[in-house]
Formats: sequence, structure tokens, C-alpha cells
Amino acid sequence: MTRRRFAESTTVTVDRTRADIDTLLTRAGATQRGTFTDDDTGKALVQFRMSNRVIRLELVAPKFGGATGRELRKLEQEERAAWRRLLLILKAKLEIIADGSSTVEREFLADILLPDGRRVLEDVAPKLQAAYKTGKMPPLLGAKGEP
Repeated sequence: MTRRRFAESTTVTVDRTRADIDTLLTRAGATQRGTFTDDDTGKALVQFRMSNRVIRLELVAPKFGGATGRELRKLEQEERAAWRRLLLILKAKLEIIADGSSTVEREFLADILLPDGRRVLEDVAPKLQAAYKTGKMPPLLGAKGEP
């Protein structure tokens, strides 16, 4: 039996989901909200400011490239489903923050932007991989003498 993925057959448009995300973030007190599609990198982005942190969530967006017919419809469906999954994640994270069970930092740590514009994930992931490979602890964020 194959497990169905969340929203795999959704008919909700990407534009509608992006509007839903904006409404959700507004109600949660987020400012400087925006959703973006970067056709060059094939990423869709949601960025906002909350608790004095800038947060950027990235989503791999299908590349439509010259797709037509059935292939195009399949890619459009994948895009709709991906945006709905992102909305679901945001709803869950914001709900747990709102009830006081968690914090913005805990729920969005990997996606918080550092002063150099990279997400924490982009800084920490290679260090984590190296730490597990070598058994040595990596330096803290931005530590001097860092490779």
C-alpha cells in the first residue's frame, strides 16, 4: 500500500496558498513578509521578520522548462502540493509558539538569517557533518580562526 502525501491532489492554487501564508504570518505578528519564486535556482521562498529575527524558508519549486501537456499538469500539481505542505508546517510551528510551548528560535533556528545573509542551516550543516566525521566539535558561529 502506497502512502499518499499531504495535499498531493490539492486544487488550491499557488497564489491562494501564498495569500494564506501571508494572512497566517500577519495574524502571528510577522512583519516584512514576502513570498518569492527564484526561477534561476528553482526555489520558492517565504521570508518574514518575527521576534527581531529574519526567517527564510526555502522550498524546491518544480522547473517547468518547456513542459507541456500531461508533464506540465503534473509539475503544476507538485508545485501546488509543495506550497500547501509549507503552509501546514508554518501553521504548526506558529501554533506551538503561540501557545507558549516553544519559541521562534527553537522552531525556526535552521531558517534564521545570519548577518551575512546565509541561513543558520547553511552555516551549521557542513560543520555538523565534519564533527560527526572527525569526532571534533566545531567552533561556534563566526568564531575566529574558523576554516
